[in-house]
Amino acid sequence: MSKKSSETLAKDREYHRDPEVREKEKAQGRKKRVENRALVLQAYGNRCACPGCGESHVGFLVIDHVNGDGAAHRQKIGGGGSVMYHWLIKHDFPKKGFQILCANCNMAKGIYGKCPHETERSGETP
Repeated sequence: MSKKSSETLAKDREYHRDPEVREKEKAQGRKKRVENRALVLQAYGNRCACPGCGESHVGFLVIDHVNGDGAAHRQKIGGGGSVMYHWLIKHDFPKKGFQILCANCNMAKGIYGKCPHETERSGETP
């Protein structure tokens, strides 16, 4: 692999400073993130996995680490969000350890250890 000359690097920097180029690249990045998120949600069922919920509005859906090890996993791979979607795609959507939850069920699971939908079904109180 050949190294770029300092002149070529300077031209590259100048090109990427152009506001039109930057806006085009940002739009392409946004489009790719939306596409990757849609692929991931589709691969995991496009619906909250919590019994009694079933939320399917994509604006409310998130990836959940089933075993509660999300923070460690995000640190290991270098981030969440689009980094997580890319990782899941690259690793062929592993089913073990991941599921979709809606934001409410995910937050409740993080705070109480389980979702109120589960406790309602069993008669427990959160």
